[in-house]
Amino acid sequence: MIMEKNIFVFNKNKCVGCSACSVACMNENGFQSPDRWRSILLSNPGQHPFLPLSYLSIACNHCDDAPCMKHCPALAYIRDENSQAVIHLEEHCIGCKYCTWVCPYDAPKYNPDLGIVQKCTFCNHLIMKNETPACTQNCPTGALQFEKIKPGIDENIGFPVAGIDIGAKLKIMELENLDGPERDQTLFEENSQIPVGNRKKSSKITAEKEWMLIAFTLLAAGLVGTKSSGFIDLFGWNEKYGFLAAGLIAILLSFMHLGNKKKAWRAILNIKKSWISREILLLGIFGVLVLTDWFIFSLPDLIFLIIGFALLYAIDMVYSKIYGNRPIMIHSSLTILIGLHLYVMLEGFTIPLIALVLIRSSIYLYQELKSIDKFTLNSFIRLLCLWGSATLIIIDFGFNYAILFFAVGELIDRISFYDGLDVPEAKTEIQKGKQRGIK
Repeated sequence: MIMEKNIFVFNKNKCVGCSACSVACMNENGFQSPDRWRSILLSNPGQHPFLPLSYLSIACNHCDDAPCMKHCPALAYIRDENSQAVIHLEEHCIGCKYCTWVCPYDAPKYNPDLGIVQKCTFCNHLIMKNETPACTQNCPTGALQFEKIKPGIDENIGFPVAGIDIGAKLKIMELENLDGPERDQTLFEENSQIPVGNRKKSSKITAEKEWMLIAFTLLAAGLVGTKSSGFIDLFGWNEKYGFLAAGLIAILLSFMHLGNKKKAWRAILNIKKSWISREILLLGIFGVLVLTDWFIFSLPDLIFLIIGFALLYAIDMVYSKIYGNRPIMIHSSLTILIGLHLYVMLEGFTIPLIALVLIRSSIYLYQELKSIDKFTLNSFIRLLCLWGSATLIIIDFGFNYAILFFAVGELIDRISFYDGLDVPEAKTEIQKGKQRGIK
């Protein structure tokens, strides 16, 4: 027996942007702060800036392959087998906000007052009573409806964003007339000087917002490179205690980033699917191995090399999965490259160091020069630090300065990495005109 699917059906030709669906959602489920669970987005098929010609009402689409549920480290998401609703369990949420990163529809909303994520429930309690969600019941024009269909009957189901098809339960009825009303084009000449593709990037992730994660990832790469090379073992206990203090700071930064710190222990529950869970587990294993090596019995550097770089790989995969199921991204500031760079510097491997600097500087230049106005003073300093630190190591002069140059350069690059993360968002993808469902 083929089980019916519950889906939203949205007709762009009928929506007038009245927000009745959004208000109905709040009346049914309670006040939503700071963001409403159902958003009304503006679309502009005529590509005239600031002249919306249609609307899109969008909330959680309860996807078949929901990224929020798949990647949540705390297992705070479940699926109702009867309604297929993706339900967020607030009592299990640790407030890491990762689900808000990976969802291309901006469905999970972080509530800073509660320190947890909240989202659309599909009005699951109403569906269980054979009623439809409140948003569909209260749409005055019939633009937003709720239907039951059999899988495979309608191939247009699903709302892909930037080529990521995750089985969203949303069907969109496109505009029948893309020309719009006649209008005086001179009214929009000033606004038309702003190219659509050059508008300010809207992102869920910025360096300013995620400074704790910048510090955490840099510390993790530094700890792995220093310990796996055996460099720290050459020093006395003052330096080793400093190393342990840096590790403790990294752990605290990761902990402080969570909105619901009381539930932090849940972060390792989704080892099977979540790279965040794997990252935290590997960080813990790495720390235990260091303590064992220094306080119980000696361990070979190879163990730290394997576990340490597995940790850095997991960190990088956390960000790679923002873009869907794809191989690891290529960026000059990947933590695995930072750790490897520090490792070969401390080991004094000249040829690998030169090769790594060439590779990283090439990647960095490619990133920066994709847009000619993007090469800045920071870009120059970053390249100077990259080559300067390697030169000082190779000529065996000014080791402390080499490490300082290296640290400054990596900080600049890591900040650029966070500011450059172009996370798929429904609103920005509409503006770019890259979605098949919104044209």
